[in-house]
Amino acid sequence: MGAILAPLPRTGDNIGPDGREFSWGPIVKVHEVGVYQFVEFLRDYSRTSSTRDLSEEHGKPAFSVYIRGRDTHVSADTIEEAMAIAMSYRFDGPNSQAAHFFMKMIGYEEHSHYKPRDNG
Repeated sequence: MGAILAPLPRTGDNIGPDGREFSWGPIVKVHEVGVYQFVEFLRDYSRTSSTRDLSEEHGKPAFSVYIRGRDTHVSADTIEEAMAIAMSYRFDGPNSQAAHFFMKMIGYEEHSHYKPRDNG
């Protein structure tokens, strides 16, 4: 069973760009670039009934991706990853793997999903 985590304090009304309550954690800031909105938030796993231990992720910043105010239901650990996801989602659709390959192609290693494998 996962650790019991304390809820993170919420400031403001916690409303996302789509006008709905943002439930993944307290919003830090909404960044807007053209048609893209990136909701910077702190991960709040206090209401999650997971069997995994999420205490390492609890309270860490993340970015939720919106396009023209519509939620893509995708989040990322960094703004760079969120930007790649937003563009690939917009131009290639919700099942696109373009962001993954782009991040891999440029050697991006910050996010665990894009770390190179140790083949040695």
